[in-house]
Amino acid sequence: MTHILYNVLNVPPNDIRQDSKNARTGSHEIIINRLVRDLHIISPQASVSFNRQIGLLKNKRVISDYEDCIIEPTFSQGALKEANEIIRLLKQSYDLN
Repeated sequence: MTHILYNVLNVPPNDIRQDSKNARTGSHEIIINRLVRDLHIISPQASVSFNRQIGLLKNKRVISDYEDCIIEPTFSQGALKEANEIIRLLKQSYDLN
């Protein structure tokens, strides 16, 4: 995602750091929100899909990091599938194939 921001959208890395500092949030939130906004211009459907898929992936990360549970292979495989779908969507949307 940072590759797209820095190299495709020409967003300077310092902008991300400063926005993160100003918003008092993690840089990942700034990166995701910028991509959602830019994707909405390219394709509103891609923006909605990206936002939904990122949300699902973030939920799985929270479960695996903070909940007292056993992570089954199917859970991990689902996370990998979602991550690969996000990569595919971004490559397609930004013509990075």
